[in-house]
Amino acid sequence: MAIKYQLRNKHLETLIEDLKLHMSNYDKHYNPVLEGERFHDIDFTKLLKIEKFITSVMMNKRRMYEERLPSPLAKDFDRLEISLFQKQPLRAVLKGRSEVFGIYLKTLFEVFARDVDHLFDESSPYTGGYHRNAHGQIFRMSGHTVEEKNALNSAVDEFRARIKLDEFKDKLDKENTKVRRRYDTAKTHLDDLFQKHGELTFICLDLVFIKERRGGSLVLPLLEVPRSLTADELQVFSTKLFRNGKNHHSLKDRAGFFQKWEYSLDKGRYSRCIFVYPTKLVADNDTLIESLYNYWNDNITDGAGSIHKAKLSKELKEFNKTYCTISKREENKIEQFKSRVLLYMTHIDQYYKPLQLNDFSNLFNRSEGTVSVRESADDE
Repeated sequence: MAIKYQLRNKHLETLIEDLKLHMSNYDKHYNPVLEGERFHDIDFTKLLKIEKFITSVMMNKRRMYEERLPSPLAKDFDRLEISLFQKQPLRAVLKGRSEVFGIYLKTLFEVFARDVDHLFDESSPYTGGYHRNAHGQIFRMSGHTVEEKNALNSAVDEFRARIKLDEFKDKLDKENTKVRRRYDTAKTHLDDLFQKHGELTFICLDLVFIKERRGGSLVLPLLEVPRSLTADELQVFSTKLFRNGKNHHSLKDRAGFFQKWEYSLDKGRYSRCIFVYPTKLVADNDTLIESLYNYWNDNITDGAGSIHKAKLSKELKEFNKTYCTISKREENKIEQFKSRVLLYMTHIDQYYKPLQLNDFSNLFNRSEGTVSVRESADDE
């Protein structure tokens, strides 16, 4: 059981580290810098701390405080800082949008709001063992009061009770089954591509719709009036790109693809794509990227699209860039690609799913089977 929780924390570190990397990515070469640019509004460091505290709650069955003595869980909580769970600091972490986060985190904040928030009176400069400064920030002055310890015990007990409910477990099982199937089939597909082609080149691009940035309306010739496109309409462009690519020199030689819909403040809703090519058929990566940009902008979106040169992953060094080449003999690097790049694309929705993506029927897609060179593939 401990191994399962250790694996959860390891996955969390990878996922949130790469989430921050991808949300902060902005390619100024292809896209003018926006005034007052703001790549994201989530404190990812605090988000990771909270998720790891949830792991501690599930691993440690003891109460936080027993006979007034702190348990190891209480020490984990103190390191996390209780101020993360109070109303004003909570808004600073989640921006008032806890519904975009995973099922465990949403449940935790619901019970903390019920059992702990009432202890803190925002109109008072002093709150139990804490001091609030002129900026509204809370600082520890002493240990927890008896009332605070009882409230923290109650909140953790309630959280543990809720995650044991059949309704919670059914929803969690459904989510786990979906992402596990995504991940397993993506890994198998990658193995098939290596088996067929031997050496592969991966090119990672964010395909954006210019007027989607900052939540604007997308103006395309197919629209009579400016408005935001639906998820189904946006997906049409992605499907068109892969289906029609066999007729364009930028995509006719591809071996396959992996694709994920995402959202950020400055890119709006966009398609994160990893194009996979047999290395022997790629003459120059930068020239190919320019060709992909032109095809997406001119042929697919009729001038309303652009790209960002994205990065594959924070780690390894070879992945912290837009493209890389891997041979099927590099088994360790292939496993790293699976455990970082493919893990992110198939699992991140369990922990962070912006509301702007709720209408997408399928956030992750890949080419089907072992796609032959000069052969197109439909979305899964």
